[in-house]
Amino acid sequence: MAEEDALVEKCVTLFEKALGKGQDVLDEDEFKTILVKLQIDDAFISVAKKHACSEDGKISWRRFLLWCVAGEQAAVELPLGLRLIASRHCTHSFDVSRAVPHALIRDILEGSRSLPSSSNTQPWTVIVVQGTTRDRLRGKMLQKFDAGDDGQAQYANQPKNMIERMQKAVDGYGRQFYENHLGLERSDKAGRRLKFRPDYEFCGAPVHLILCCPYEQSVVEGVDGIFLDMGTLLTAILLGAHSHGLGGKLQFSVAKHHGVCREVLGAELPDDLLVVCGLSIGWPTGGRDPRTQPDFLPARLGVDEFTRWMPCDSGWLSVAERAGGSGTHGLLQLIKSRHCSHSLDTARPVPRDIIAAILGAARNVPSTDNAQPW
Repeated sequence: MAEEDALVEKCVTLFEKALGKGQDVLDEDEFKTILVKLQIDDAFISVAKKHACSEDGKISWRRFLLWCVAGEQAAVELPLGLRLIASRHCTHSFDVSRAVPHALIRDILEGSRSLPSSSNTQPWTVIVVQGTTRDRLRGKMLQKFDAGDDGQAQYANQPKNMIERMQKAVDGYGRQFYENHLGLERSDKAGRRLKFRPDYEFCGAPVHLILCCPYEQSVVEGVDGIFLDMGTLLTAILLGAHSHGLGGKLQFSVAKHHGVCREVLGAELPDDLLVVCGLSIGWPTGGRDPRTQPDFLPARLGVDEFTRWMPCDSGWLSVAERAGGSGTHGLLQLIKSRHCSHSLDTARPVPRDIIAAILGAARNVPSTDNAQPW
């Protein structure tokens, strides 16, 4: 997987160098030339071209990259729900002029009601910020940032000492995003900090969600299971937005300025609620569809890097069947219909390929600085 990640990273660099940052469409000769430089054979180029073509016949290198990251199986054979999960990524620029209908946000939150939580405790509170309230919150957060005040969250979101694998993933993300994607030198701390400024403008998103949970139980008592439940909610909201073609971006910066949030929101955000994070939702700029045209995709751990396959029956490993059903259900519909099964058929094996495909798609859930602690 390290070789695949390096290939994807080199691929991004070559495409952006050839077209310029922000450009996506190229002709067939340019596309083939770059892939030849990557020493990719003609057979793969032929398949890649098919997946890189958009509906209007133009070649999109971001569409090609999405196919590479999700894997050929995810792009071609997997059910629609898994393909959408595999294509999820963070959006870094939203169209502030294009409103997100209230009905869509409600639909996404409605779908999230089916999530599992510890003993059905459902510890979450979601505060939806839009319009003038969003503008006030944005303005006050920008004032803090411009004054050099980065704030401080009420909980730690990273360990002081990471295991080697997590640190490697975080370092790789920093290199990919800041150095390769944004063109910033590692030593340019001022330039890097300035790149955080759009976060305090919600990256232009017209709707912002603030995810909260009980402060006493999560921080004072230290019930870590609450954060597990909150992560489930966060992922479901991001996937629900993605299924509608909306972009989403997790923002810990909002938790660091929980005091500003309380000042603006007043009684709606009392002291007994912990601000876990913010979540910006909106339509990506330029009419980009995040389901087929990724913004930036960081390298993810391979399935075999975070999964330990214990000695398995050879018969189970050889079974090659797909899950039942047509696989055409939309992702939000699947989230809404999810529930716990209390009786399973032990006589019917679940093929390893299906387990691997589910885990492969799940690689694109968000984690702090792409640390992927699992």
